[in-house]
Amino acid sequence: MMENRIYTISAVIFSLAAYFTWHQNQEESELQPIELIKTVPEQLTELYLAGSTSTVTVTFRKDHQERFSWIQVESSAGKTGFLGNALFEDTLEDYAHLTAIRSLGILGGSILEQFALLTPKNTLRIRTPMSERIFELGRTTSGSQDVYAREKGKDEVFLLPRRLVSQLAAPQNRYMQRELQKSSLREVAGMTLQSGETFIRVIQHQRKTPKAAYWTFANTPSKPAPIIGNYVTKLRRLAAIQYLPELDIPGPQEALMKVNWLDDEGQSLEEILLFQVVSSDPVQYWAIASATRFPVRIHDTTAAQIVSDLRLLSSPRE
Repeated sequence: MMENRIYTISAVIFSLAAYFTWHQNQEESELQPIELIKTVPEQLTELYLAGSTSTVTVTFRKDHQERFSWIQVESSAGKTGFLGNALFEDTLEDYAHLTAIRSLGILGGSILEQFALLTPKNTLRIRTPMSERIFELGRTTSGSQDVYAREKGKDEVFLLPRRLVSQLAAPQNRYMQRELQKSSLREVAGMTLQSGETFIRVIQHQRKTPKAAYWTFANTPSKPAPIIGNYVTKLRRLAAIQYLPELDIPGPQEALMKVNWLDDEGQSLEEILLFQVVSSDPVQYWAIASATRFPVRIHDTTAAQIVSDLRLLSSPRE
């Protein structure tokens, strides 16, 4: 009799141990990150975020076989579009490999209502040539601000990293391509400036060592000219504040100057065309640059100073 009791107690202990081990494994598996989409950034064809105050649509285009991101934001203030910068391109991996922090399983109606998933107002859509995935977005967690979400038409609820929403929520602040050139000064061997009858060619020496780098006029290569370095610094501060995606520049234009950044062979790395809209009051300054692909509005004061200071770079015409 005693032996039977011992066997019975042992069996119960082993059963409980097996249950708790299974339950613990189950909980641990639910806490593991879950990959919801697995592709590569080059396969993304559209990203779309519908929020409470705006919608953001990212499409992908090609120019001379080079792919780039076009970001469009629509809100009560109107619609605006712009080119995505290199920092934005780095975020695309997050959407190509969309990974949830964990699964919360299938939840009841009261919890779904608490998570704002019964009638969600925000949506994240990710498209590739082979699929369209739509995620309904609910409330955020109180601490980390991660987002409760579930895929449209499905019951399982996931917790998504907050960056998947925050990266698209206000992209113009961080992800607009504002610089008019992508090349670093380490890559630039020289530059040409042309405005009307004026043509100036300058050379950068020791460019691989920024602290030792200096500029000269091409016709006096042994004579450093600090004025050129100062001008280059101002020129590289020019930044886009507005894009014109359809090349529809408002009013007649007057060409002001053309800038070419050159490589070791004297070939153009990048080009900037600077012009003004003469019919506007005050005068508006615009640029078309290799880096921005589209016409962009630039700060009037900085642009006017760049044009005015060009006369200080007096050099015999080549």
